[in-house]
Amino acid sequence: MARRGMMDWAGGGLPGLAASPMAEAAALARADHHRHGEHPLVFDDPLALALVNPAYRLLVRPRLGAWAGRLTGFHRTFLAGAASTLARSRFTEDALVAAAETGLDQYVILGAGLDSFAWRRPAGMESLRLFEVDLPAVLADKQARARRAGLPQPSYADPVPLDLATPDLLPTALAQAGFDADRPAFFAWLGVAYYLSPEACCSLIAAVGRCTAPGSHLVLDVLDAGAFAQPRLPELLAKTRRIARLFGEPLPGGLLREQLAAPLAGAGFAVAQSLGPGQLAARYLAGRRDLCEVLPHLQVVHAVKPPIGGT
Repeated sequence: MARRGMMDWAGGGLPGLAASPMAEAAALARADHHRHGEHPLVFDDPLALALVNPAYRLLVRPRLGAWAGRLTGFHRTFLAGAASTLARSRFTEDALVAAAETGLDQYVILGAGLDSFAWRRPAGMESLRLFEVDLPAVLADKQARARRAGLPQPSYADPVPLDLATPDLLPTALAQAGFDADRPAFFAWLGVAYYLSPEACCSLIAAVGRCTAPGSHLVLDVLDAGAFAQPRLPELLAKTRRIARLFGEPLPGGLLREQLAAPLAGAGFAVAQSLGPGQLAARYLAGRRDLCEVLPHLQVVHAVKPPIGGT
């Protein structure tokens, strides 16, 4: 996730880490769910653990993370955060598969972090080309971790070194990696907007608009205005903020769901679907005992740039 550029994470923070602790946490959530989740899994990522820093793996193998969460009073927060990570990933990759079935063959992950899609590309998507956008140090660190895990760099996956704090450079950076702006593409921008200012979010959406053809897709997650409507944040969000701040990653909140329409329209996109906490839980968590709720006020938004002649 490319927010580290703005938070000065790459090359800093905990020794030996290029990925931020919150990016490690997202990968840990996927790894823990693969190993210990109730079947059927919400989202299966069998390679997540291979990319996690060894210092964090102890939290998954004996489930020390759950134990530590109970001890510190953050257990419910960890579970809701994990459920949110899994639900948004499932939603995104389901939408990607559907788009690929129409012939779309370019996938861009903005703030790729430790996402393992490069090695999980589903059968039947052999024509799909992947572009992973993140800080140079993060991409290099991820490739080093993959090599240590025996995962060679796939020929269809292209790293795109870029700090998303400089969104105006996105079209050029993608073009240099071989991205074709004249063909439809699917952009995923997950777990990043909360760390940016509304202005930075708008600039990035505008940059995506400049390098996408009609028929393109954009999936992102944001908060809705209800998160800030009360004098105090809801408990789960407040604790999530506290954890992020502990690791040097403040959560200003980013662009709110209610503020999305104008920048999306300006970039040529229209909202096709937007799922809130209740809808996400009903779709992905119904009947489960291991995961019961996602973070309050979370919104996963799927926007589409209408094809020429379409609506």
